[in-house]
Amino acid sequence: YAVVYFPDKSIANFENDKFILNTGVFHEKNNYIGIATIISGNFVKSGYLLSDRDETVYMSKIEKNTVQDDVSLKIINRDNPITQQEADSITGLVQLTDPDYVLDNRDDLFILNHVKEALEKLLLAADAYDASLNMHVASAHRTFDAQKQSFDYWVNRRVAEENMTYTQAYEYTAGRVAIPGCSEHHNGLTLDVIGYGYMLDESSKGAPYALWLKDNSYKYGFTIRYEEGKQQYTKITLYEPWHIRYVGLPTAYYLYREDLCMEQFYIKLLNEKYIEFMYDNETYYYIYSKTDNIYIDTDIMEIIQYSAIASGVDGYVLLCKVK
Repeated sequence: YAVVYFPDKSIANFENDKFILNTGVFHEKNNYIGIATIISGNFVKSGYLLSDRDETVYMSKIEKNTVQDDVSLKIINRDNPITQQEADSITGLVQLTDPDYVLDNRDDLFILNHVKEALEKLLLAADAYDASLNMHVASAHRTFDAQKQSFDYWVNRRVAEENMTYTQAYEYTAGRVAIPGCSEHHNGLTLDVIGYGYMLDESSKGAPYALWLKDNSYKYGFTIRYEEGKQQYTKITLYEPWHIRYVGLPTAYYLYREDLCMEQFYIKLLNEKYIEFMYDNETYYYIYSKTDNIYIDTDIMEIIQYSAIASGVDGYVLLCKVK
């Protein structure tokens, strides 16, 4: 038995009929409800599954989501690549020019503006903590062709110098340098930040700058994307303490607190459908939706972030705060 609220504000009762739970929203009592499709004979209609017995629940403030997809939580990896067109069509990039963190007058470092603002706060905090950390930006946004050039260089070098077959060199390189289309550097949210004198290799493991980033980058909305011990999920075999991805707050805090990489986060979300957590004395929910046709009770919840999960994947994640 189910009570269903439809967008035309009619309420219907269905008993012993088939319904399909599509996604999740919440009513004012914070009880889980779902957007349901009712199939009753030739009747098919979608609406909101309110409860198993009470058709008087106040739902008049349910409104369609108007928050734009900001791709902040969109995952890019070997299992979820993006096309060359997507990689090369990022808009809103700004150049990094501050000589305090851009070395040798480089003019090839670009990032989204809100990420630049978060980066500058992070670097100021690091400098205030210990000026000898001396961090600078080694890499930022990359086009598809730039990533391909880097990837091909290392594959060909390993074939020539390390006696590897092309297939061996390709697979080894793919664990250390993302395949074109699979790199987070395509999204305008990702940077390589490194201490002066260190290299983007194993020498950075345990370095003071790396330890500081591990313990503090989340405070500024960043997550260490390729953490040690997460290789089975990320498919990147090299521990990259310098590789920071902007996801915003409170998401960066949640990933840090739960010790999750983004792949683990989505495994958890797709399994549980919604996740509740506290941040700064506020209650938040991550909600999974199969469709972008999303409604929510705006009397009691506010959508903070809304993002496609991955390119070509049917699925969205909402970050909502309880009012």
